[in-house]
Amino acid sequence: MVIPLQEIIHGNVPDFVTDAITGFTCIDKDVETFLKNKAFDFERRDKSRTYVGIILIGQFGKDSKLAKNITGKVLLEICLRTVKKAKNVVGGRFVMLECMEIENVVKFYETNGFQLLQFDERDKYLQMIRRL
Repeated sequence: MVIPLQEIIHGNVPDFVTDAITGFTCIDKDVETFLKNKAFDFERRDKSRTYVGIILIGQFGKDSKLAKNITGKVLLEICLRTVKKAKNVVGGRFVMLECMEIENVVKFYETNGFQLLQFDERDKYLQMIRRL
């Protein structure tokens, strides 16, 4: 089940969904902090869209307690399906992501069709792209 954050904001979800967000923990603390401290504000201001499926999809991370329940490849496929739906509405040819310069993370994205675009000196993240 993938739920847009908009539905959570409007209270259109079962309690277990809000409980999952409250209890969300992730090895990548930036992902955890984003979900708990920024995602709702970004959603309200139309700055980004976040989707929750028991695990966070707005940024790419899995709840540490549930990480074994879904593979990264499956999670990425869910994300890309959502991006492709948006492409059909607003257009676009590429999807871009930013990630930390961690060998296993970069290799994961490369294996799934992403290429290095550039290193963002300001934020210290790699920017990678993939054709939709």
